[in-house]
Amino acid sequence: MTHAKGLGVHAPWEIVYHLGGRASRFTALVGIDFSTNQSSAGATRAVVRADGRTLLTTATLTGATGPTAIDLDVTGVRLLHLLVEDANARSSFDHTSWARPYVTVR
Repeated sequence: MTHAKGLGVHAPWEIVYHLGGRASRFTALVGIDFSTNQSSAGATRAVVRADGRTLLTTATLTGATGPTAIDLDVTGVRLLHLLVEDANARSSFDHTSWARPYVTVR
């Protein structure tokens, strides 16, 4: 599956978005990138944090698990952190994509 919009990253990775308390939802699909999902070596976890608290930690993402849908309430959140962590102590093939990320602004 391919998606026109998204962020392709490699674990470990983090980006912070300033929402300024004006958003209500964050949605995305997150999973091992299509270019590396043929290998069983890639294993990551996606984490979403908001103003210092963890909203979501996915199960281990591999090429076999497919993407995980994310739909989170971010009402009032000032800083939204998106992270990708290595899940198997091997950084090989840890390319992860956040597909169709979308922030709904109130």
